[in-house]
Amino acid sequence: MVTLGKSGIKTSVLGIGSGTRGGSEQRAIGKEAFSRLVHHAYDLGIRYIDTADGYRTHDYVRQAIADLQAEADTRVQALESKWAQAQGALKATLQDRATRVRNAYDNRSAKLSKAWGLTKDALRD
Repeated sequence: MVTLGKSGIKTSVLGIGSGTRGGSEQRAIGKEAFSRLVHHAYDLGIRYIDTADGYRTHDYVRQAIADLQAEADTRVQALESKWAQAQGALKATLQDRATRVRNAYDNRSAKLSKAWGLTKDALRD
């Protein structure tokens, strides 16, 4: 990543152009294919997209970025769902283990109290 001048804006050293031959090649492949191309570049770490009014591809770039945002939102929702499932599974596991420990303690307490003639409450105090 590099900083653009004194702007504080950070971007990749490499970029992707949106105006080969005045944007005609990007328009020729269509918005969907251009969006896939931008997604591929993004997945490779490219964050700089070269645009200019003369390319007439602003709609293509806008759609590709919107698609990236929608994909990111979907990934975040999937991760949140997996996290919630993992938390639920962890909670269930911990509750099960706590129950097992409690049962083991109660069983040992019962055996000891029987052997020593004590009550369970007396052992806990």
